Amino acid sequence: MGIISLTEGGNNKKGYGFRIPDSLYDPYRNEDKKIQEDFAKTLSSSTSSANGLTESEAVDLANKYVTGSVGANKEPFKFYSKNGDSYILRTDIKKGTNGASDVAAFATVKLADDSHVQVTANTWVSSTGSHAPFYDKVVPR
Repeated sequence: MGIISLTEGGNNKKGYGFRIPDSLYDPYRNEDKKIQEDFAKTLSSSTSSANGLTESEAVDLANKYVTGSVGANKEPFKFYSKNGDSYILRTDIKKGTNGASDVAAFATVKLADDSHVQVTANTWVSSTGSHAPFYDKVVPR
């Protein structure tokens, strides 16, 4: 069904309903069906991949390759969020004492290919924000 509304000054005056002929609607119906099928394919391919990176694997790899993540504390990375196919991890925030800034480390782990991931890590300091990465390498899984 299609609807035509007649308005005057923003107020509805009259409305008409009509049946859209199949000859006009079919191209849109076929396009909708194609979009839904493509979306279903992307869902099934992303969930069925045997080589996909998991949250726990991303955490393990960051903890393995990024050593000394926050100074001498060596706090382990924990899952923080996911952005597309990248996992964002962070350490607990170490509260600064005697006027020192709070400190934490962030890492991003992203699948480079079936056998490798790219791990990038940077330090966050509450007084100055983020710094350039101190670790940025493609490493084996």
